[in-house]
Amino acid sequence: MRAHDEWRRYGKGKWNYRENPEVLREFWRTGLTRMGSYESLVTVGMRGDGDEPMSRDADIALLEEIIGDQRKIIAQVTQRETSSTPQVWALYKEVQDYYDLGMRVPDDVTLLLCDDNWGKVRKLPRPGLPPRSGGYGMYYHFDYVGGPRNYKWMNTNSISRAWEQMNLTFRHGVDRIWVVNVGDIKPMEFLIHFFLTWPGIRRP
Repeated sequence: MRAHDEWRRYGKGKWNYRENPEVLREFWRTGLTRMGSYESLVTVGMRGDGDEPMSRDADIALLEEIIGDQRKIIAQVTQRETSSTPQVWALYKEVQDYYDLGMRVPDDVTLLLCDDNWGKVRKLPRPGLPPRSGGYGMYYHFDYVGGPRNYKWMNTNSISRAWEQMNLTFRHGVDRIWVVNVGDIKPMEFLIHFFLTWPGIRRP
């Protein structure tokens, strides 16, 4: 789901953890309860309304508090160890600053890296880093809506670039989760088929 869209319909007060933490915690608890026994990935963390940062400065202490509280809710609702529920922290453009400034999450949380919205991967794990039990994933765009311009409803992607970037991703051990944003399905059928079959990928 898109949390800020759910919040717009059902939330009360501000989408702001400093000013409205009790209501936000109940909002997250309700979502986890609704998840039930479905096979799901739980996204931890928080960003501003829409695709915006929470604030002008990367408030690492606040985001660490948010993730800690979310993990407590996960354990309470599932009645299991938090690490037994698959979780992901999406390092999209407005969140990657936190990671680059030194913020880290528990080892069992998958780090979902991202491209630059134009098919070029922004970040990969540095070679030689110790393995993470949660591993790494990639969020890649075939469709993008945002500034300075959108590309949608027609395929403007280079297959050779997509293959080169995702093959590089795979060879850096980023293989726990792959997500591709395709927008409208019809103009992206060729790309979707290409992504799902992914020719030429071999483990080194």
